[in-house]
Amino acid sequence: MKKDSLRKAEPYLWILPSVILMGVFILIPIVSVFQMSMSDVSKAGKIKGFSGLANFTKVLRTPAFAMVLKKEDYASVVDLPASDSRVLRYLKGETLEVEDLVSSSEKAWQLVCVDGFPLGWGKSIGGVLKNKYLTGWRLC
Repeated sequence: MKKDSLRKAEPYLWILPSVILMGVFILIPIVSVFQMSMSDVSKAGKIKGFSGLANFTKVLRTPAFAMVLKKEDYASVVDLPASDSRVLRYLKGETLEVEDLVSSSEKAWQLVCVDGFPLGWGKSIGGVLKNKYLTGWRLC
C-alpha cells in the first residue's frame, strides 16, 4: 500500500525542492517585511524614524517642521511684517539684526514668521539672528 501511494506521488516529488526554496527565499522575506511595516517598532526596540535624541532634535530644527507650527505653538518667535526688508534677507540666507524684536541677552532658537506665518528657524545670539534656512530653499 505504501508503494502504491509513493508511485502516485512520484511524478510530483520533483516539484518539492522548488516549493521549499520558493517558501524560504521569496515568501518568508515578504511576510517578514510586511510584519515589520505594520509594527511601530523595528529591530532592537527602536521606534521607526528615531535613533536617539540627536536625530529627534534634527527633525525638530528642520524648516519643514517649522512650517507646520503656528505662531502660538512656539514660545520664542520673531514675527516680521511682510513689508520689512529683513524678510527678503532671511530668504536669501543672510544674518539679521533683530534687536528691536528680541532681547539682546536672549540666546535661543527662534521661529521666524512673516505676518504670523512661519518660514523657518534662526538662532538669536545677542540681538543677531543666525539664519538656519535650508541652503536649497534660499533665494539667489
